[in-house]
Amino acid sequence: MSLDEQDPPVHGISRPEDRDRILAEALAHAEQLDERHRIHFPVDPRRGRWKTPVAMGILVVAALIAAFPPRWVSGPPLPVPAPAQLDRGLRIALYLQARQVEEFRAREGRLPRSLDEVAARFDDLLFVRSGSRVFQLVGHRPDGTPQVFDSARPTPGLDRRMASWLGIGGP
Repeated sequence: MSLDEQDPPVHGISRPEDRDRILAEALAHAEQLDERHRIHFPVDPRRGRWKTPVAMGILVVAALIAAFPPRWVSGPPLPVPAPAQLDRGLRIALYLQARQVEEFRAREGRLPRSLDEVAARFDDLLFVRSGSRVFQLVGHRPDGTPQVFDSARPTPGLDRRMASWLGIGGP
């Protein structure tokens, strides 16, 4: 079929002039919508050049504050416990760990092979078995000297003293 052989016009259908006019209106409407949603960039090339230096300045200030925090950001220094408080804490840790070992012995009928077998474990305490019934727990004071808990010779009145330190009733 060639261009010369067009379909015969049907009676009552639009004329070619009407179709051209409607097509021109649709294209104008589409162009108007495109223009409404199009982003217009500024013509002045110097406009907006301040954003990059300001952003870099803020980044440099933030990096300096992160690397070298001022006193008002970090707050006061944390309190350091006194050696007497550290020694008392070590004695309480030894006592509580010994109670854990005694609880394990009552439940299992034997001493644990290591402190990994007991329910709760304090770090930096050494467990030494001295037979099937006797054990020692060793911790180190802040000055480096050892503090030893010996299950064969516990300190007299230790349970009452620990109960008062921990704020619980007597055993």
